[in-house]
Amino acid sequence: MAHSLEHIREHINTAQTTNNKGLVLTLVVTAYDNGMLHIGSTPVPSGPLNTEGVSALGWLQCSESVSGYLTEFCRRVEQRRNTQNETANGSI
Repeated sequence: MAHSLEHIREHINTAQTTNNKGLVLTLVVTAYDNGMLHIGSTPVPSGPLNTEGVSALGWLQCSESVSGYLTEFCRRVEQRRNTQNETANGSI
């Protein structure tokens, strides 16, 4: 699977906010006219198109991958928050 946890952790695009008060996730989903879907530069396996030229399976897999990116983003936000709390409490 193209969007495995390892792939997500390697390709997730996060940055600090301008005032270093949080994190920003940038996620680009592209839907091409031919039915192909990409998250970032990685194609999402799509499967057969229906009569309207839409791949329901592709959109389902795309939403699952986006969910994986959001889960990893949440993990990073929590990790950042815990690190800041430890620093503020003098644990580090």
